[in-house]
Amino acid sequence: MVHFEIYRDLCRKMNTLLFGEKKGFYSTKIHEECGKDQKKLFKLTKNLMGSNSNVNLPHFTSAELLADKFSNYFMRKATIIRNKIISDSTNNTCNFSIDTDIMFNGKILEMIQPTSKIEINEIIAKSSK
Repeated sequence: MVHFEIYRDLCRKMNTLLFGEKKGFYSTKIHEECGKDQKKLFKLTKNLMGSNSNVNLPHFTSAELLADKFSNYFMRKATIIRNKIISDSTNNTCNFSIDTDIMFNGKILEMIQPTSKIEINEIIAKSSK
């Protein structure tokens, strides 16, 4: 039993070290190769995760026919969704009209003022009650 506890303790230490090394490796790689460039970060992440960058299209003899198939598929989908929305809105008991505009009666925001620490503390205190 003592040997198993020693083994488990060593496993925990090894996992902690391994996690730290992986974290350092990936952090350095991201920092050096990407900086703040989101496009480079996305490509690097995709590469690190082993994602395949090849796009697999269905077998086709004519690019025009394939495009037509895609078009027809998405047009059918849009029609199904549109009909579902219409049927749901006619079955719904709510009389909300999307076409009407609601007039804004509030005060127009002309300038944003910084919030003080006191105001933030008051908001936090009110929300925790």
